[in-house]
Amino acid sequence: MIGQLLVVELDALNYLQAEEAGKSYLDADDYVSRFLEFFLQEQNFSEVVWVEAPQSWLKTLLGQERVPCQTERSLEAARRSEQALGRGCMRGWQLFFVLNKSLQEMTEFLAAAQYRVVREIEFLPHFSKPSLLTTCLESFQLGLKQTIVLFAHDADPVYLIARRESNS
Repeated sequence: MIGQLLVVELDALNYLQAEEAGKSYLDADDYVSRFLEFFLQEQNFSEVVWVEAPQSWLKTLLGQERVPCQTERSLEAARRSEQALGRGCMRGWQLFFVLNKSLQEMTEFLAAAQYRVVREIEFLPHFSKPSLLTTCLESFQLGLKQTIVLFAHDADPVYLIARRESNS
């Protein structure tokens, strides 16, 4: 599936850029908190996938050992683990959020949250060789109106990943 994806990289406005744009500046923790609030709404949430879930999260929710690409499709379970999800977002490269929103809708949401598009690319270098990230990403059955959100360290940059629309 990796060859069929479009990746949009966005970064947060820094303090001066936010001030020039007439927007208030938020810390990364505040961004992540707002994102999780949006992601964990019933109409938006599809699933969250830990690239490598922390032991405490698995013990609490699943009673299992640490497993790569652990998928959680229960919105209630995801909501109960919101603090662990926030820590995973801040560490970066830990979580894929699959949302029932189009790439355009998610780009607009992040733009409203003081992020800006840096580039659109066919793939990320991080996905060019086998890794836990590529293993997880290849396991998705992504719908046309769904977008994957992946945070780098401290929620900057943020990657939106969606299926490329065919021109046929």
